[in-house]
Amino acid sequence: MLDNMRLLIACLKEYTAGIENSVIVGEFNLPKVNWQTNSSCGDNTARLFLDFVSTRGYYQFVSFPTREENILDLILAATSKLLTVYCLDHLWVTVTIVLSILM
Repeated sequence: MLDNMRLLIACLKEYTAGIENSVIVGEFNLPKVNWQTNSSCGDNTARLFLDFVSTRGYYQFVSFPTREENILDLILAATSKLLTVYCLDHLWVTVTIVLSILM
């Protein structure tokens, strides 16, 4: 599991390299992460992902459980002003992305 997380993080680093306002969305299946405190309970895989999120300066926007009492579906963005996230019956996560182009 730890090796798979290392591979995922390497892919995410490559994908987001040079992109200032990247958004990462998906089900990451990390139930041992407490996204309110940005901590994990002794889970090395979760700690590795949290370190990636922290060092890259990502904000995690989903603040409600998406599977039972866990937040597994994540929306990460490099800016805190990019997204509005809604939950519809805990079955769907709806995201509004506000984009502005500076000229």
